[in-house]
Amino acid sequence: MHPHIPIKNDPKPFFAKVPELKNQPKASLRVVDKCDWCEDRRAQGFADPACVANCFGKALVFGDRNDPESRVAKLIAAEKTVVLFPDLGTKPQVLYIAPDPAVFRAAELQINDE
Repeated sequence: MHPHIPIKNDPKPFFAKVPELKNQPKASLRVVDKCDWCEDRRAQGFADPACVANCFGKALVFGDRNDPESRVAKLIAAEKTVVLFPDLGTKPQVLYIAPDPAVFRAAELQINDE
């Protein structure tokens, strides 16, 4: 939460999803800073944001999705992707490889059905 930027939009539409906002005075609510992909770090010559560079499992990929030769563009072309909560109006730029619903259905089954 950014400590010095108050919200400008009306929080009422979000009360159903975030009920703890309901009794808060609008003046006390703050804006959440969006990730800038470590702009300062990349300006110093580092190729990737810290989260990508430090991701042990290499699950995070960063790059120019408009460059068809980049790893991220190739992943986007090969996999179905989704963004989280596009209806909140935050213009999300993080893409997730869409989960396979069959995996989740299998995870809900009992291991040893009797």
